[in-house]
Amino acid sequence: MLLATFLAGTAAAGLAAQSLGTLVERVALAAGWGVWPWPFGELAEHRVACRQHCWDEARAE
Repeated sequence: MLLATFLAGTAAAGLAAQSLGTLVERVALAAGWGVWPWPFGELAEHRVACRQHCWDEARAE
C-alpha cells in the first residue's frame, strides 16, 4: 500500500512538472501564439516581434 501511494505521488509530481514545463515553454517561447485567444495572442505577437527584431539586429552585426 505504501508503494502504491509513493508511485501515485511521483506520477502526480511528474505530471505537474510536465505541465509547468509546457506552460513555461509556451509563455517564454510563445509557441503556437497564433492560435492563442485575445488578448494573449496580441501580447505574444508583440513579444515575438521584439525578439525577431533583436535577432535581426544581432545577425546584422
